[in-house]
Amino acid sequence: MPAIAERVPSDVRSILTTE
Repeated sequence: MPAIAERVPSDVRSILTTE
């Protein structure tokens, strides 16, 4: 399930970029 593995880091990157 690469779709989920790619969706997780996508959200994490969004939070890291919100700083």
